[in-house]
Amino acid sequence: MERPGVVTLFATLHFISAIVLLLVPLTAVSSFHDLDTFGAIAAAFFLLWGLFNLITGLGLWFMREPGRILQIISSGFGLLFFPIGTMIAIFLLIYFTKPGTKILFSRKPLHELTSEEADAVRASAASSGIALGLGALAGLGALAAAGILASIFVPNVVTATQIAKQRRTMAEMSSVEAEVESFRASHHALPQTVTPRSDAWDHPLRYAHDADNYWIISAGKDGVFETDTPQEYGAAATRNFDTDLVIRNGEWLRGESRRAHAFRRWP
Repeated sequence: MERPGVVTLFATLHFISAIVLLLVPLTAVSSFHDLDTFGAIAAAFFLLWGLFNLITGLGLWFMREPGRILQIISSGFGLLFFPIGTMIAIFLLIYFTKPGTKILFSRKPLHELTSEEADAVRASAASSGIALGLGALAGLGALAAAGILASIFVPNVVTATQIAKQRRTMAEMSSVEAEVESFRASHHALPQTVTPRSDAWDHPLRYAHDADNYWIISAGKDGVFETDTPQEYGAAATRNFDTDLVIRNGEWLRGESRRAHAFRRWP
C-alpha cells in the first residue's frame, strides 16, 4: 500500500531532526576525553535523541510497525507542550492509533483486506489531510527546538573542549618547569635540553634558555609560535586559544585565556 503523505512528512522531519541533533555528539566526539561530566552527559543525550529520530524516520519511511510505535511515543512527548503542542499531539496520537493506520503499517496486501479493514484504511486516509497540516506545525516546532538546543550546546562544547586542552597544556608545561627547577637545584645550572613533550593540541612544547633565564612555551591551538626569540615575550593577557602560553623562570607570563576565566562549568 502507498505511504500516506503525512507519514512521508513525519519521516522527513525525523530525518532532518536527526541530522541537527547528531551534529552535537559529532562535534564533541573528537575531543570526548576533554569534556566534563555535564558535557559528556549532554552529548550522550543528543546522540540518543538523534538516533531515536533516525530510527523513527526509517520506520515511518518503510512503513514498519516499530516506526508507528516510536511516532506514538514521540507524539506522547508532545503532550507536554501545552496548549498548542498538546492539541497537535492528541490529534496525531489519534491518527497513528486508528485501526486503518495500524493496517497500513501491517503491510498487509490490499487483496487480503476484509471489507471492514478496507473501510478503516479509507477512514484513516480521509483524516490524513488534517494530520498533514498539524504534523507540519508540530514538525517545525520540534525542529526549531532541536536547532535552538544545538545552537546553544555546540559552541559551549567547543569552548569547554578548548579550555580543557589549554589547562592540560599548562599542567604539562608545569611538569617541564618542575624538571628544569629540579635540574637547576641539583647542578646549579640550567639544563641544555628537557624531556620532549607535546601540548594538548599535539604540538611540541618549546624549551629555550640563556645564561640566566629559561622559557617554556606552547604555541597554542594554531601551533604557530608568535616569535622565535623568547626574550620578546612579555607579560600579556591571553586573548584566545591561539595565543602562546609562556612560563619564564618559573612564573607565568601568559596563562589561561580570559575566555576560560569567564566560562562557567556546570556544577
